[in-house]
Amino acid sequence: MSYYELKIGNQTGLVQVTQDLVSHTATLYWMPRRLPLRATEEINSTPLAQHQTYGPSEAQTLDLLRAWAVENFEPVGDFVQI
Repeated sequence: MSYYELKIGNQTGLVQVTQDLVSHTATLYWMPRRLPLRATEEINSTPLAQHQTYGPSEAQTLDLLRAWAVENFEPVGDFVQI
């Protein structure tokens, strides 16, 4: 498994890349946009949003994920392996 950070908009998403016998899967996790917390809400009550891409290699899968991010966030940075 590989992990990356990806700047998307005004936050940093976490990317997890896994491999099975046939392909690679890249999953991007980020906090969805929401209103400020009220006093009665718990900080950890918001589930992470996620998006997955699939490809034959890790590089191609990350390219597909970055292309999706560019269509949905402004700006999008480069992957930083962690």
